[in-house]
Amino acid sequence: LIATGGENTNYNQHWLRLREKNGNLLRTLNFDPPFYAKGSPSAMGADGKIFFANQDNKKLYILTQTYRSLRSNSSKDAPLPEVISVTQPAGTNHLEIKYRITDADSSKVKAGLLAFKDGGNDLSKVIVPQTFIGSVAGKLDENTTTGTIHTVIWDAKADWNVSYGNVELAVVAQDDRELMNFHFLTQPATDSNSTPLKISRSPITNGDCLNAWYTLLALENNDFAIDGNEIRANSGVVYTSSSGTTTNSAGREYLFNKMNLRQTTLQELTRAREAATPGVTNKFTPSFQVGPGERPVKVNEYGFDSDSVSASHYWVVPKN
Repeated sequence: LIATGGENTNYNQHWLRLREKNGNLLRTLNFDPPFYAKGSPSAMGADGKIFFANQDNKKLYILTQTYRSLRSNSSKDAPLPEVISVTQPAGTNHLEIKYRITDADSSKVKAGLLAFKDGGNDLSKVIVPQTFIGSVAGKLDENTTTGTIHTVIWDAKADWNVSYGNVELAVVAQDDRELMNFHFLTQPATDSNSTPLKISRSPITNGDCLNAWYTLLALENNDFAIDGNEIRANSGVVYTSSSGTTTNSAGREYLFNKMNLRQTTLQELTRAREAATPGVTNKFTPSFQVGPGERPVKVNEYGFDSDSVSASHYWVVPKN
């Protein structure tokens, strides 16, 4: 935070402006002004307090800062697959698929293909294309080039033995990011918790888990198999779409293990929520209140999504 005075005019030298380090104006404070004012000095203490001496009304104002948590932008963008066209060459049971994968951070990504019978977003509708006409090297593998239009020809008849049908094609791509897009925060140690707590800012939902299953189906399905509307791994059924796209506890453990994560304990989640609850520690508010006579509003210093209480929301922490 930077405190600055007026803008070099006699009309507003009694103003105090609060700015971010990049110069963006946060707020202008006006201290009992007359029409004209003498220049009034301001200073900032080592603890962040701001001192403003108004020479007109002979008052010294001491302002205590509140804090805002600015979430930094992710340094990496997720790959963006785009299916450009799907055509069926005359007299064949083949589908020619043209697509492009855009990724500003990676020149190579891992790519795969999924087909959904009748466009249904249901596990029983999923086909994982396995049979292609010609090579798919550098097109549907771990070294797929980004920013280039690729063409592959899928022998649909070989993988889907029907006389007639409709499918929707989807290209799946993954760079060196995890299966899901996580933003973590670290809460410092407290008297009762001797170690810092690193936890995901927002919860994981069943929809996030479903997208992760689709990614694994397209890119690596050696450890599990599709059985109707279920995914089965060594631990048994881990996902079912018969009752509304549900990943069970074994399935969540399977996915989290893939990313070296585990689900939080109730104690860890409680600790994170207590650090983001009004009146306990901090609660985020977009208004930045530090003016004279105002009680500083506590803000959520950690940016934790404390308002999510759904039973189908899950938080994770690193295993080590």
